Amino acid sequence: MIREIVLRNFKCFPSVSLPFANLNILAGANGTGKSSVIQALLVLFQSAQSGSIGRNRLQLNGPLIDLGTGRDVLYRLSEADQFEIDIASDKASLSILAKVQSSKIDHVLDIVIQEASKDPNLAMPTKLLYLCADRLGPQKGYPMSMEDVSGNEIGRRGEYAPLTYFLHREDAVQNSKLLLENDDKRTFATLETQFTLWMRRLFPGFSAMTEQVAALDAVTLGLALQGQYGAADHLRPTNVGFGVSVVFPVILCGLLADSSTTLVVENPEAHLHPSAQSLVGEFLARVASGGTQVFVETHSDHVINGIRLAHKNAVLSTKDLQFFAFARTDKFGSQRVDIVPLSENSEFKIHPDSFFDQYDKDLKLIYGI
Repeated sequence: MIREIVLRNFKCFPSVSLPFANLNILAGANGTGKSSVIQALLVLFQSAQSGSIGRNRLQLNGPLIDLGTGRDVLYRLSEADQFEIDIASDKASLSILAKVQSSKIDHVLDIVIQEASKDPNLAMPTKLLYLCADRLGPQKGYPMSMEDVSGNEIGRRGEYAPLTYFLHREDAVQNSKLLLENDDKRTFATLETQFTLWMRRLFPGFSAMTEQVAALDAVTLGLALQGQYGAADHLRPTNVGFGVSVVFPVILCGLLADSSTTLVVENPEAHLHPSAQSLVGEFLARVASGGTQVFVETHSDHVINGIRLAHKNAVLSTKDLQFFAFARTDKFGSQRVDIVPLSENSEFKIHPDSFFDQYDKDLKLIYGI
């Protein structure tokens, strides 16, 4: 598990240090650095997977993340043409100094490994699943070939989710904290069964059907929702609401993850009704409770409250949760990050500005308080 990351002169941060837990929630106003923290993790993992770190190089663009050039990454007010990323995990630590050259377009940067314990790659997760905010919406067909996915078998936009579901639907879910009972009060651990049961919590009557079309190098996905055309009538995703397709890879990732996996999800609430958003929060908490380290970037009060409910129901302990509030500072181009402690009663001990306080602000204006 990743215990800490330190960034210096990286994107909008002159300097920031973040301690991590099993479940890490990154929240706050737009443009305050949430994605930058995730990007730092992704660029390290991407570089480790490609072997670049072993060659003293940092790969800025690849299957997980595209950061552009060194100038795009360097903190704008930096007095030096270099930035630093330090990371510490249970197994090892790694400190790299990346050099930015102003005379050329550099998509791969030379780095100096300032400090490393054991093998530098041991500081990285064994497996990382990442879903970006710009997930793939409903499609008529999905790709069947997973080329250069850097271990991210779902694809960063969720484009390989139907194929992965098709290939692994008979596999057993390893996380016992995610296992649900069926209508007969029986528990079957197959991915297909548990995926269907979790999706039915969000969308009653849900069922899915996948089929390979070898001649087109594609996988088709059929979706059905109770009360629409009947569970037996599977429709194209383009004829079913956006929310079903967009959350499909989120639930699948969580069920595929195990204790060796790091799961990173941006905006899991996209296109979902508030009740479904809350259930996704609970789901991600259960994923983390089974040993997967989870990073969630969200703007949803409902996802947050779903996580708090999971905490209240003892799915996760206080020490297993870390809430981060990102905000702007008075200094141009820099941001601040506050840790928001959660009490044993699942209440926030502090309430930073712009940390899920808009509801109260609006009510005060509505009622003239």
